[in-house]
Amino acid sequence: MTTKTTQKDDDAIAFARIEKLFRTLPSVDASSIRSTTLPQSELQLNANIFAFHNVGLPGQASDGHGPWAHTVGNRLRIVQLDVHGDRAEAVVETEVTNDMCNVFGSMAGSCGAYLFDHVSAGTMVCLGRAKGFDGRGLSTTMNIHWHGAATAGTTLLISTHTLFHSSHTRTRSCLVRGEIREKHTGRLILSGTHGFVNAGRARESKL
Repeated sequence: MTTKTTQKDDDAIAFARIEKLFRTLPSVDASSIRSTTLPQSELQLNANIFAFHNVGLPGQASDGHGPWAHTVGNRLRIVQLDVHGDRAEAVVETEVTNDMCNVFGSMAGSCGAYLFDHVSAGTMVCLGRAKGFDGRGLSTTMNIHWHGAATAGTTLLISTHTLFHSSHTRTRSCLVRGEIREKHTGRLILSGTHGFVNAGRARESKL
């Protein structure tokens, strides 16, 4: 006999499972992250999770098993994290370096997408932690608009906020909006939205 579970039950199970993993991650420096809504302990956990998705576990990169573009991800620095109701906000800083640029010396389009991908996904993870659901997901759409170039030596601020997340379906869909600006001038480099889905735990087939 199969016991039926509710959406709330599924959320609690998924959250507990991923929380167990998150709390085993090594700590990174989170002392400079600003927040008006989250305690330092939560900022620390979010920083650990963000670093894990960007660079993997300690030793992976040196063994040649680090995630794609981990050298770029390792230079991302969380500046601010906040959650206001159903809206999470994040600001992350990084400097454009030569390994992020194309042959013409401007940040490559794929690198801009990488930055936006990781920061927007991390923002939804932050909201999920605050609301008690697994905020991770599989990307389904990413709409990016380029407004200007960023050359090596430019300091960037990647700002993102959650726009939508469904809470009444078995498959949770999420949408995050954000932009990348030059830190010192405010010049807009990139804007976009990132949609993804978390299908939750596998369910028994009806076939």
